[in-house]
Amino acid sequence: MYKIIIIICLMLKSFTIFCQFNCQTLKRPDGTIIQCAPDMVSSDTETEIGLAIATSGEQKYLTIMVRFLGSAKEVKGEITIWLEDET
Repeated sequence: MYKIIIIICLMLKSFTIFCQFNCQTLKRPDGTIIQCAPDMVSSDTETEIGLAIATSGEQKYLTIMVRFLGSAKEVKGEITIWLEDET
């Protein structure tokens, strides 16, 4: 779990460099959204973890995707994400 948190923190830090991600700009009636395709950040023999980010300029959205290889498992516990401003 500790390794996953470190990986997520490092990915959040690298989100400021959009050129590393496959991003597209969506023009919607309620505003423009920059949406990036999910990127796999961690995997082992049982799970794969991916992250995706989107922003409307004012708000940022982070999506965490977990794929269970084989049968699904119940996730127990919490996940903590620390941002640069420590929120």
